This record gives sequence, C-alpha cells and structure tokens, in this order.
Amino acid sequence: MKYIISESRLDEFKSSYLKSKSINVEAFGDFITISSTNSENNDEWENDVWLEYDREDGRLYVDSDFMKSFSDMFFGDDENAYEYLTNWFENEFRFVVVYVES
Repeated sequence: MKYIISESRLDEFKSSYLKSKSINVEAFGDFITISSTNSENNDEWENDVWLEYDREDGRLYVDSDFMKSFSDMFFGDDENAYEYLTNWFENEFRFVVVYVES
C-alpha cells in the first residue's frame, strides 16, 4: 500500500518524532543533554543521551545509533538528517549550532 504524504506533513512527523524522544532534557554547566526514557520503546539508544549540546563551543553531539535510525526512517542519507536535526535543535532550544559530531 502506498501513501502520499505532503512535505509539510512529513516535517510534522519528523518534529513529532524528535519531541517524543526528548522526554528528559537536562542542563548543567555549559551542557544540555537530551535522552529518551520511554520504557515502551525498545530502541538500542533508549535511556542513553542521544543529543548533547555544548554552549561553550557550539558543538552538537548526536549519538550515532540514533542518527542512523533517524536518517533511515526519514531521509535515506545522513547529510540531510544532520541538517534537519540541527535546524530542529536551534528552533526548539534557541541555541546556535556551530558544528555537529557523532
């Protein structure tokens, strides 16, 4: 069965997916960490920090297992997934990302 999904609706799915994984957001010192604590989810990166931002140098660390899962689900390539995730983080948390590493 095939479905046609508009670009704007797909963006809503991506954003909703990221927000659903952002259950535990913690700030300490120059760092912000985001982890998922959803016990119903069996992803390998569950309960681990999947995103970490360093305010000192603008680095956004993305867990490689999470990135692969997110990229495979919505993009098919890492470059577009990193770009989307960076924009989502900047809009959601109002910090400027200087560079991303995984």
